[in-house]
Amino acid sequence: MGSIKFTNSQYRQNTLSFVRLSGYTLLTIYPTGVYIGVMDSAVRKKADVRLARIEGQVKGIRNMVESGRYCVDILLQLSAVISALKKVEDLVMENHLNTCVVDALKSEDEEQRKEKIKEVVDVMATFRRQ
Repeated sequence: MGSIKFTNSQYRQNTLSFVRLSGYTLLTIYPTGVYIGVMDSAVRKKADVRLARIEGQVKGIRNMVESGRYCVDILLQLSAVISALKKVEDLVMENHLNTCVVDALKSEDEEQRKEKIKEVVDVMATFRRQ
């Protein structure tokens, strides 16, 4: 995990955190801890169960690589992990739309509504590039 310090337009210093995972860079747009507790507890539990399963799959793939297993077998397992991660991604996105975005759209604050819409558009653009 790494981080980049920057100053936004309001002259507050923030940290842009990032994690490199299998060639992908995952970014934390907001300062760490700003939006804790927003995820629905049932969704959090589902995501955690899925992520624990994925963690086990990744450990299995690592063992396959270390033991010199057939490349196609490894690729099939990698494909399964990617598919499982996309399902977690769907869960988190659905939660975000049903909580943060809905709250922003109900808000009287026009700037907050515009910001959330832009955020969703940016995330969707990122998904399309994958």
